Amino acid sequence: MTPDEIFNEHLKLGAIYLNGLAIATVTAGTFGPIISYSLGLIANVGPGVLFLASAACFVISAAIHLIAQSILGALR
Repeated sequence: MTPDEIFNEHLKLGAIYLNGLAIATVTAGTFGPIISYSLGLIANVGPGVLFLASAACFVISAAIHLIAQSILGALR
């Protein structure tokens, strides 16, 4: 492999890791609490707090995904 190919593979690995982190963030921070609330497993949290926390996790996930996309922009 040439040095450029090795560099590209390292960048792709980093972007894949960040994309996985973004997926985990949106799953754990958005879908998990909503499902728990709808099943009655979270009783002492109001829907407003749940919505704000879920929205924050969704925004953080989108930001991580955009960072991963910008890393791929540096491919040679």
